[in-house]
Amino acid sequence: MSNNRKYNDYLNDKGFRELFPEAVLSYAYVTKKETGESFVYQGEKIHNLYYLLKGRCSVHTFLSNGKKMILSNVSAPALIGEIELLDLDNASFSVKTLEECTMIVCPLAQCRDILLNDNKFLRKLCSMIARKEGNNARRLIYSSGFPLDIRLADFILNNSEGKVFRIKKVEIAEILGASYRHIETLMSDFVKKGLLKKEKLTYYINNERILRQMADQLKEE
Repeated sequence: MSNNRKYNDYLNDKGFRELFPEAVLSYAYVTKKETGESFVYQGEKIHNLYYLLKGRCSVHTFLSNGKKMILSNVSAPALIGEIELLDLDNASFSVKTLEECTMIVCPLAQCRDILLNDNKFLRKLCSMIARKEGNNARRLIYSSGFPLDIRLADFILNNSEGKVFRIKKVEIAEILGASYRHIETLMSDFVKKGLLKKEKLTYYINNERILRQMADQLKEE
């Protein structure tokens, strides 16, 4: 299949076509990004609205003291840049890929007025934002009652770049509300149990099935 044919198929994605007005198709295009590639930068102007077709991305912020704080992860299908679409502000957060991603790009210079004047799109966008915020809040409340090893397994799966996990333990401890020593102990246990493999300062997921079974306990019934 030629690249042009493949890209046309992406633009005909059912979820994309149901959400976006027809007029946007004249300006939208498809792009692919490699694992670990940043494409939205906190404090900088965001020029595109992204519709994530395939892959996962990490949303993070940098605090005034320079520390990086992971806020959430998004998995396809998802929108990235919808808040900036609405208020034209600089990006509040940074976004990078956790695996190879395919996305449809809608340039805001050409598409913003089209989107903001389409009531059908705006209704669906409001619903998507409300669901996203509700899910994030429920997950935060729900997960706080689970043991740290379960939350750590979930965190590793959500923040790995492919099979590679390289976030510093001090950052993990801050995000999960635990001590560095506790995180260090659990990470060592995961290595001993064969869930992770460690090479110097980098960890590799060695048994995704068991980690997934642990993390799945966080899912609501």
